[in-house]
Amino acid sequence: MWLLPLIGLGVARAGAPAGAGVALDRHPELLQSLAVAPRPHAGEIDGPVEVDGPWLLVSTVDGVRTWQAALPVRPRTLFFHRPPSGMELWQREPGGDWSDARKLRHRRGLDDAQRAGTWEFTTRTLRVRRPAEAGPPAAGEYAVVYETATDRERGFQRELFDGDDVDFVFRSAQLDDTTRHGLFLPAPADARFRLAVPPGAVLDVDAGVLPPEAAEPGVRSDGAILRVLVDGEEVDAEPLAVDRFRRLRVDLSAAGGREVELGLVIDPGADAALDYAFLGTPTVHVPVDDPPRVVVLFVDTLRRDALSLYGAERPTSPGLDAWAADAAVFDDARSVAPWTLPSSRAMFLGTQPERWGQVDTLQERAAAAGWSTAFLSGNVYLSSNFEMDRGWGTHRCINWPTADVQVDRALAWLSDHADRPALLVLHLMDMHLPYTEPRAYRRLFAGPRPDRFRSDEFLLADVRKAVAAGGDPVRRYVRDRYDNNLRFVDDQLQRVLAVLDDDDTVVLLSDHGEEFWDHGGFEHGHTLYEELLDVPLVIRSPGIAAGRYDAPVSLMDVAPTLARIMDLPDEGFTGHALQGAIDGSDPALSAERPIAFGRPLYGLRRWGVVAGDWKYTSVEGNEYLHNLAEDPGESIDLAGEDRQRVRQLVDALGRGLERPAVLALRLKPSTSSGQGDLRVIVEAPGGITDAWAAEDPLHGATIDVERLDGDRFAITWKGPVRLAREAYVLPVAPLDDVLPGLQVTVEAGRRHAALAPTWGAGPPPPYRGESVVLFQGTVAGRSVGIDRAVVPVPFEDAIALTGVDEELQGDLEALGYVER
Repeated sequence: MWLLPLIGLGVARAGAPAGAGVALDRHPELLQSLAVAPRPHAGEIDGPVEVDGPWLLVSTVDGVRTWQAALPVRPRTLFFHRPPSGMELWQREPGGDWSDARKLRHRRGLDDAQRAGTWEFTTRTLRVRRPAEAGPPAAGEYAVVYETATDRERGFQRELFDGDDVDFVFRSAQLDDTTRHGLFLPAPADARFRLAVPPGAVLDVDAGVLPPEAAEPGVRSDGAILRVLVDGEEVDAEPLAVDRFRRLRVDLSAAGGREVELGLVIDPGADAALDYAFLGTPTVHVPVDDPPRVVVLFVDTLRRDALSLYGAERPTSPGLDAWAADAAVFDDARSVAPWTLPSSRAMFLGTQPERWGQVDTLQERAAAAGWSTAFLSGNVYLSSNFEMDRGWGTHRCINWPTADVQVDRALAWLSDHADRPALLVLHLMDMHLPYTEPRAYRRLFAGPRPDRFRSDEFLLADVRKAVAAGGDPVRRYVRDRYDNNLRFVDDQLQRVLAVLDDDDTVVLLSDHGEEFWDHGGFEHGHTLYEELLDVPLVIRSPGIAAGRYDAPVSLMDVAPTLARIMDLPDEGFTGHALQGAIDGSDPALSAERPIAFGRPLYGLRRWGVVAGDWKYTSVEGNEYLHNLAEDPGESIDLAGEDRQRVRQLVDALGRGLERPAVLALRLKPSTSSGQGDLRVIVEAPGGITDAWAAEDPLHGATIDVERLDGDRFAITWKGPVRLAREAYVLPVAPLDDVLPGLQVTVEAGRRHAALAPTWGAGPPPPYRGESVVLFQGTVAGRSVGIDRAVVPVPFEDAIALTGVDEELQGDLEALGYVER
């Protein structure tokens, strides 16, 4: 046994609302002692994971039988059209060794039912196809190879876990689509806490036994028992089932008004093998009537001007219009990015999304103060694979759920947590492709389906093909279907609003908008036009004065605003509490406040800022300036004629991003499928302040940046450059002074060459907001160009935003987010 003695401390939670409790999984400082089993596992957790059955015959087609057994690993995929990266099925001869096994092909679908020697899988099951004469599979004949699962399984073993006892026990764990934060206590285990129990208190916990991430053949948990002790005396004992969680409530009223030692003891069943007990959000609290509730209605991909409450001509949101009459409606709210991951991180962080993991999120602060917290999401980029389960007591993610399904789940969660303060984020995906509104809404705003579409549900590639062939009628139909879905969302949200009252706080918002060929493009993630950045933001809460507010606000302001409503600490926030815009108490929320954005998912880097009526963007070395008051469609570029205002907005961009925006050298190589490296050495007279690689959310290229000495940097594109990725060099001296003496050498394989300047005799051309190639050359078929661009200097300890996950790669491709 591993034993950790700790000193019990009180929990100071000034201003906690009535009913807020002590979430034991958020306060390891309350531990008196902790003992956990070192390794509740019988065998090794490496290599192939054998499938021991039992096998069930599910079909016979053309002499091929399909057999089904339990899948011995737990992948995190959302679809099953292909296995995640690294997952394979092996088959060996009876008595053979796995080193001689053969790898089987994965084939999914009814059309492949007659293909012997293939396999498919779901979250829980494995199917193999064999010739009928081969009979059923033998135990140990097949094995799944999936290192990701075996790595996770090693993380369930204390002696193999890289961390201390507290890190091992206080964690999150995922089962199917649900991740819970809590206490991981493999049997036998014993955790003792010291705390004051208020009169009338109960202990609430979601408890169960997690299945293994990689199961040993023939070894299964037989369940465990949770015993709750107060000062050493047992007050309750509950059996815990494998693979199933249930909510338990333990009466602690006998200990009310006293400081006690609360023990959570896990006893094994007949043996301790794989008895992975997990106690989700164990909280000591006093049930109350009508506790405060905060509900965030997060509608993905909802452009602001689609709502009738923001001026849409169609009655797309009559229910929300009526509700918003008593709410604060912000008319100038913007996102920080044109796609989900950075936008939602900023929303919950209250600061720049690059600070993820460095600043406590809103949900972490709420949970530490005793609030129940849940995030019901429906977007792969809001899944645990992208760390969006961070800090939530309960996090559920399924892909593309319809609004009625999500609302059902939200109502159930609110009902289960009706007697304690609750923070719920309800995420709806209906505004995102594919449009899946019920048939009753299908003709609400849209006419008959154009012949160019083969189905009422379509993805991005389908839209592009249909528009190319059908033109404007197809475009109108797609936009009309979008509005259909908004009306469906509006109707479903009324079910949530109906169970809330005037003492509750409700926020309506989105992560980004959607392009409908306003500037020639469709969907999102590519550009920084207003139709992508303008988002709705409506807050109805006690103490928040209803009205329309035109202060410029950002999604970074959501967490500080809710933290003030919930009386939570605000350390680390750089967004602003919007109460200051409502009552005029925060001068920073003036009309000239810079609201910065950037971070597209696709293409080269783009950054921008809005300050007052003016919008500035920097794209691939080109600058754009628009007066939004006179040119809301962003069709008239004034960057070339108003350079003074451009300089002012570059400064505003830096202030909005909380880091300097600078004019730097931009290095961009051609794409290449070759495996060789491309190395560029830049030497600048007077020295180089820094050099860095551009953000690369789709992992298009790997770049190493190395300082050789004070005057020289080497930037190396490693192997193939699948997607263009830039790098930047910032000399110490102004660029106009540096360029005549700049030395650039390119190396590719055994060849190298110096890049010559392109401007010929005389000084280099001054930068006037347009990309001008200053150096260019080709070595071994690899070309490199250098121009100038305004870009932000990266944070020293920034967390890279990635839109790629190996385990979900197939899902991301199926959804159209990334290309194969």
